[in-house]
Amino acid sequence: MVDPRRVILEPLMEDLSDNGILVFVSWKLDSEFLREKKFKQAIAQVKVEDGQEITHEIVIVTLRRVVHFFSALQASDGHWPPENAGPLSFLPPLVMCLYITEHLNTVISAEHKIEILRYIYCHQDPMAVRIIHVPELGNGFLTMVVSPAIPSWEKTWLSIIGLYDWSGTNPMPPEFWILLSFLPVHPGGPILPSSLDTRFLVG
Repeated sequence: MVDPRRVILEPLMEDLSDNGILVFVSWKLDSEFLREKKFKQAIAQVKVEDGQEITHEIVIVTLRRVVHFFSALQASDGHWPPENAGPLSFLPPLVMCLYITEHLNTVISAEHKIEILRYIYCHQDPMAVRIIHVPELGNGFLTMVVSPAIPSWEKTWLSIIGLYDWSGTNPMPPEFWILLSFLPVHPGGPILPSSLDTRFLVG
């Protein structure tokens, strides 16, 4: 039986791919923003040769150039609009937890499922294997097949759904969660992509 979602989405994805806009990365968004503001870098770039002393004037000119560029990227309300591909880091664990707890169909509607699939299709690499981290368009097939090489969080989630043995995961001692939250090793502090994993926390 053919999945009706594929019938709808595949022609759209082929059209997007043929037109070269399958993955719209953030530098394209920045370029578009600069073009709309008619930005021109008026401050000349300073070249520093090997062994050359970095003077106060060189630093000031470089800082002015940087501030000029980032001021042009700033939106009218004061923020810097970024692309956030983070949802792909959080989507698999969300779906797995909802599936395991049997709340998947309660929390995620049919319309949301179609939108999630569309989003994933738009951001997968050409091999259609690894979609966790958007800019990482490398050989994802080897990453998924050679399971000891995958990051810690992926091992944990594969173990939760029964595709990887728990003995191969890197342990995350619960004591890290009772550390003071301002410490840099507290796991609740920075949101790190799962591909960066947390092996540095446990050695």
